[in-house]
Amino acid sequence: LRGSDRMFANLLHPAVIVLNNVKMPTGDNEFQVSDFQGSKPLVVFTDNADLPNLNKQQWTTASGQTVTGRQNSDYLTIQKDGRTAFVPLDFVYKDQAALDTAVAQALAPYGELTRTRTRVDSQTLDPAALTALQDVTGVYARPAIPWTPLTPAKPVNPNTPDTPNNPDTPDNPDTPDKPDNPDAPDTPTNPSKPNKPAQPAKTNKPAAKQNASAKSASVVKKAQAVKAAKAASLPQTGDSNSSKLGLAALSLAGIISLLGFAGRRKKN
Repeated sequence: LRGSDRMFANLLHPAVIVLNNVKMPTGDNEFQVSDFQGSKPLVVFTDNADLPNLNKQQWTTASGQTVTGRQNSDYLTIQKDGRTAFVPLDFVYKDQAALDTAVAQALAPYGELTRTRTRVDSQTLDPAALTALQDVTGVYARPAIPWTPLTPAKPVNPNTPDTPNNPDTPDNPDTPDKPDNPDAPDTPTNPSKPNKPAQPAKTNKPAAKQNASAKSASVVKKAQAVKAAKAASLPQTGDSNSSKLGLAALSLAGIISLLGFAGRRKKN
């Protein structure tokens, strides 16, 4: 089983090695801590009663530093009161429960702490090995003190409101002035008496009518003259003849007058 020395020295990643039900070499070939030297976090779970003795063995790094077990890679980081402390851990355990107990014992002197992160959080690890490797690389600090809200101040009693002033008595409204008596309307003037219309100017009779009248009058005068001449030359035959002659003269004058009027109308 055991090969050359430094068989686990060149691990590329943190690892968990399980050595259960394995026959361990003895004598010159038995495991030495130098077989597990290295800088990557390492946990070994084994049911062998002698293998945990490797936790107390020392080895020397290339730079000349003396290391006990794998305390150079398996340790807790404690951040408290502004200071940082490193608590070394073993790397060989019987099982996970034994590892959990060892971590709790390492933290006990520092009081209440909380794991805030681990040194392998950013690495890709086998899920089966993750818990053990986080345990040996934990970073712890005091738990954040929860913020206690301030007790609100007792509210101030509100001021008593001022008693409102009594409203002023409203002024009595002024008595309105007595309206002036309306002026008496002016007495309408009597309409002036209309002027008497002027008499229309007397129009002259038409010349034709005047001529007819003149002719009629001339005829009448001639008839009267003839009558007078006859009366003077002829014996008087009585009133009856005189009357008949007068009627005949008047009829003749009327006819002449009518003829003259009819001529005037026709001319118009």
